Amino acid sequence: MTFSKMLNLFAATGYSSYAKSGRLYLQMMLQLPDKYPLVYDQLSNGFHVVLRSNRYWAGLSTDLTIKQVLMRA
Repeated sequence: MTFSKMLNLFAATGYSSYAKSGRLYLQMMLQLPDKYPLVYDQLSNGFHVVLRSNRYWAGLSTDLTIKQVLMRA
């Protein structure tokens, strides 16, 4: 998996928070097919954007949505 290869890069370049949370994220995503098969099927079929409004083409990736919510807070 590409993300698992990036964890060492995060640690080597000083992004320790990305390396720490990335390991947790990877563990959770590897358990996703067993714990939440419906969510896994949806992600596998391309439903991986978040819609915050009813506008056409208004989908954002989850990381951008999290950043927007945190910046507003």
